[in-house]
Amino acid sequence: MRFFPAILLILAAPGGLAAAKPNIVLIVSDDQGYNDLGVLGDHIITPNLDRLANEGVRLTNFYVAWP
Repeated sequence: MRFFPAILLILAAPGGLAAAKPNIVLIVSDDQGYNDLGVLGDHIITPNLDRLANEGVRLTNFYVAWP
């Protein structure tokens, strides 16, 4: 019984020290060009995607393998 407080402290500690996990949204589309979004300068109105792009991280280096 004398180890119970120490065990309780050890079990409770990782929960308080754990970092918040990031939210990840992967949007996949077919037959879309690089500049086809409003945030990249096209005339197509995409306000929600523009907001996601401006508030998040844009990964712009990508490669497509085609035989």
